[in-house]
Amino acid sequence: MNFTNKQRYYLLFASGILFGLSWITYGFSLFIAFVPLLFLEDFFSEHQNEYKSGVMFRFSYVIFVIWHSLTVWWIGYASVAGLIMAVLLNSLFYTFVVWLFHLSKRKVGANAGYAILVVLWLALEYIHTFWELSWPWMNLGNWLARDIKLIQWYEYTGVRGGSLWIILVNLLIFAILKYALTKSNLRNLILSSFAFLFLIFIPVIISVKMFNNYKEKQNPVDVVVFQPNIDPYNEKYDYSKRAYQLRNMIELSDSLSDDKVDYIVGPETAFPRGDWESHLKQNGTVLALRRFLQKYPQAKMIVGLSSYKRYPKSDQKPTPTAVKLKGRDKVYYDRYNSAVQIDTSGNLPIYHKSKFVLGVEKMPFLSYIPALEKLAMDFGGIVGSLGSDKERTVFVNDRKNVRVGVMICYESVYGEFVTEYIKKGANLLFVITNDGWWEDTPGHLQHLAFAQIRAIETRRSIARSANTGVSAFINQRGELQQATQYWVRDVIRQKINASQKITFFVSHGDIIGRISLFLSILMLIYTLVKYLLPKEQLVFKQ
Repeated sequence: MNFTNKQRYYLLFASGILFGLSWITYGFSLFIAFVPLLFLEDFFSEHQNEYKSGVMFRFSYVIFVIWHSLTVWWIGYASVAGLIMAVLLNSLFYTFVVWLFHLSKRKVGANAGYAILVVLWLALEYIHTFWELSWPWMNLGNWLARDIKLIQWYEYTGVRGGSLWIILVNLLIFAILKYALTKSNLRNLILSSFAFLFLIFIPVIISVKMFNNYKEKQNPVDVVVFQPNIDPYNEKYDYSKRAYQLRNMIELSDSLSDDKVDYIVGPETAFPRGDWESHLKQNGTVLALRRFLQKYPQAKMIVGLSSYKRYPKSDQKPTPTAVKLKGRDKVYYDRYNSAVQIDTSGNLPIYHKSKFVLGVEKMPFLSYIPALEKLAMDFGGIVGSLGSDKERTVFVNDRKNVRVGVMICYESVYGEFVTEYIKKGANLLFVITNDGWWEDTPGHLQHLAFAQIRAIETRRSIARSANTGVSAFINQRGELQQATQYWVRDVIRQKINASQKITFFVSHGDIIGRISLFLSILMLIYTLVKYLLPKEQLVFKQ
């Protein structure tokens, strides 16, 4: 098909805006967002003698910059530099996917080319869950969380299944429109139309049926969640106000607790001041909370804090994230964003956050470029790359036969990562977070929606405590219950069900992502061979 220069720019902006509208429109605009992009790519492929592949690269980059800018503009409330890096860098990754697809399609043909687009996109999303520049926030399947009735099958596929669904629907709509506009192949038009209807309605029917038929696994646990609503910029790290913050925690917890409550859950870094882990049992906040819990001796409190671990004297750094203790040349220590379980016993089990916000809690490639640590952004509290746990830790409550996995803030964005808690025996999940950095913008709502996906993938009930943002309970179908308001001091209580169910996704992980990564490598090698060898030397034919 032919497009004028003006029409090509219309397609460019249409695609970028449709991607960007995905949050506002409950994610449904993603089902057509690729279509203008695919028409652009098709035009440049048909006119490859007139346009070099770099033109497609530039058009794609603008599309993805528009998408990211419209979706995560709220990062700018916390850091303008962070917003610029997130938009420009992540847009570049997606642009490379489209550009490689465009180059491959020129050499291997349309059908193989579109298959390469699918596997490359899914492979990038999968890579974004574990590499140094990890940022899975923009995974396509995340944006269907606004209507959880449509994605109940995530318990089998995880969020990658949603991404695959979105891309395939886009490809079919593109094919239908192209066949219809060019009147080139009536048979393919009919077949594509039937495939489109099948691909749209069958997953929806299956999901709605799963939603309606799902029965909660019964093992009620009585949970109190408090939202202290401490301003993260002006109050949280003001140590002169630590007495108020501690009193606030206790007053909120006490207001809904009684002798039947099993858990009291507070947000990330709820402690007004961090401490050495070796000193925690003597920490003033721990002692005060333990005295408070004597009123409710069967209850356990799980809250967040900053903690520090000192290492024996050594000339070598024990970990890449360790820093020197001031005034002690050979003493290193690690800093942690932690969760601790407090009760009336002498035990203080602790878990360290292990998935970090880039540029704030972690600088990438620190093992290779230590100087990057100096660029870490200061939001108050600990500044610089944090230490982490190699394995997930669950908090045990033998009296209730409950094992709790605690996701600290950003960790709730990672689906396969969260399954590690379940494999360690977690039958409940808690999310403790601080979503006040971004003001009252879509950021905290997006973060909340990702927790709903985790509930579906694992079929675990979730109690979510936000310093400010949205605190809530989420059932095993992913439904929100008792959601609080943004920037409101509040406390909620509910019985939620622990579950021993092991979903297919928990057992097998992100199969779609792993397969896509493997196939993308094979397909790119095949494309490279096609580029390097003369046609008559190739053994395989199309």
